[in-house]
Amino acid sequence: MAEVIKSSTLPANEVQLIKLTDFREEAQELLIKAQQEAAAIKEKAYQEAEEIREAAYLEGMARAEAENESRVQAEVAQQNQHFTLNLKNIRQQLDQAEELWRAGSENRFLQLILEAATLLTRKEMGSDRSISQQWLQEALDLARGSTRFEVHVPPAELRHYEFMQKALLNNDEMESIQFLADDQISPGGCKLCLANGEIDQQLEAQVARLWEELFGRPLECKNRFSKIIRNQEAV
Repeated sequence: MAEVIKSSTLPANEVQLIKLTDFREEAQELLIKAQQEAAAIKEKAYQEAEEIREAAYLEGMARAEAENESRVQAEVAQQNQHFTLNLKNIRQQLDQAEELWRAGSENRFLQLILEAATLLTRKEMGSDRSISQQWLQEALDLARGSTRFEVHVPPAELRHYEFMQKALLNNDEMESIQFLADDQISPGGCKLCLANGEIDQQLEAQVARLWEELFGRPLECKNRFSKIIRNQEAV
């Protein structure tokens, strides 16, 4: 019968072998684990790098799109500004044209009214000499301070004014007054000449003064009124 020898202890060489074997297995496990962790870290790094590249690409695309959109918006805004300015200029030109047209129509309408009033006044002056006398007296009042007067009147009306001469000379402030026939003076009117100027009391001159007082601008068709007053043109 074989004898079984039991012992609670192993030889020293066997203990060392077991320990070495365990160490190698543990080292192998650690190596595998380290390789796995390294691979995981590498994969994660690749993934993060890819994400960074994708984010950078997307950011670049977004930035490029934003810059492009900003450029397009700036161009559109500039075009809108030019369009608005051109539209404003066109509107101003239309308004000016309309204003000129209305002003022209209004001027012509007012001129027709003045022409009609001028004809009526001229007709009334032909039958009422007191109007001419009143205008002469107004001129003399405006020239107060002067003592010598020269009055130009239409040749056909010279005799009418001469009979006024004696009455006017009764004024102590007047030294002399002389009436001269002048075919440039329109019917019913007169022109008072002084040493330092003249006072035109012809009907066309009064119409021109009235026009300027009412509208603040000179009457452009004064010659037309002169012809109307001289009965050379009808309305």
